[in-house]
Amino acid sequence: MGRRKKQGLDTFPLDVDFFEDDKITSIVQEFGVKGAAVALKLLTVIYKHGYYIEWNEATRRQVLVNLPGVTASLCDEIVRGLAKCGFFNRSVFSQVGILTSKGIQKRYFESTRRRHGAVATPYLIVGIGDENDEVSDVDLSMLDSGMDEDGGPSAPYREDEQQWCRILLGDQSFTECCRMRYHVSDDDIVDAMRLYDIDNRAKDLRHQTFTDYRRHAYNWMRIHFEEKHKQNDNDNGRNRRTGTGITATGAQDYATEF
Repeated sequence: MGRRKKQGLDTFPLDVDFFEDDKITSIVQEFGVKGAAVALKLLTVIYKHGYYIEWNEATRRQVLVNLPGVTASLCDEIVRGLAKCGFFNRSVFSQVGILTSKGIQKRYFESTRRRHGAVATPYLIVGIGDENDEVSDVDLSMLDSGMDEDGGPSAPYREDEQQWCRILLGDQSFTECCRMRYHVSDDDIVDAMRLYDIDNRAKDLRHQTFTDYRRHAYNWMRIHFEEKHKQNDNDNGRNRRTGTGITATGAQDYATEF
């Protein structure tokens, strides 16, 4: 059995002016030093697991360890305050109860840029960058299309496409269908969706709605994995064939789904 891929960090960077940050200052003004302690403890819990964590009873118990004087109800109030002031992404927290932020994600992906192998990346609000694995500043939130990032004329289109991509990767019915139908791993699905996005960019293909995007993605993935299996069969000694590649961008390819 292969070694399980490490998700979290052993250490994480902390700015020396952490306690002078406006968000922390506002939390301290409202909750005292306990507010800053909870914020710092949450960072250690999040980075230990990756770049986000669900706020639930189990997480609350982890945070409350060795924090005397902080009750469960006070902890909940501080967490809500941290989301309200922007220390954590307010939209992600309010809609799905996930604690994360752009800063957390940028530092996490910068720290893990040398790790090998693709992994599923739900709740992204930054982009995992280009071929150099640099982190992009483009807002890719799958939950809030009203973020305040500025961009060129095509920015709203690209943001929508990236949001929809993240939604599909977080859709268990979509990923489970791919795994069962095409006998592929989660890493294969993530890689395929990245290729799908690159293909859309290259063709400047614009989907008007998420339904349109999802239907095209279903058919693109079907063709992609079928072609990939055929190539693998050829590599294993079967008769090789040549020809032009198949794309799924034509209207006729939208007719059927899984």
